Amino acid sequence: MTDWQDISTAPKDGTIVLLAGDGWIDAGAWVSELNDSDDPDGWTCWSVASWNYQEWSFARPTHWMPLPEPPQ
Repeated sequence: MTDWQDISTAPKDGTIVLLAGDGWIDAGAWVSELNDSDDPDGWTCWSVASWNYQEWSFARPTHWMPLPEPPQ
């Protein structure tokens, strides 16, 4: 596995990666121009797997790394 990298270098193409912030680690991906009935204008943010849509905008990862290969 690679070392943690600064979030500024993370892919923003929807690739799921490991994200780390202030005391947390989770899988997530960059969401670009998410549209739903509550926000017709759309927005962009980090989507973290264990958070529901109402908390996405609060995910402030500082580092990322690729997901490991799954076990055989």
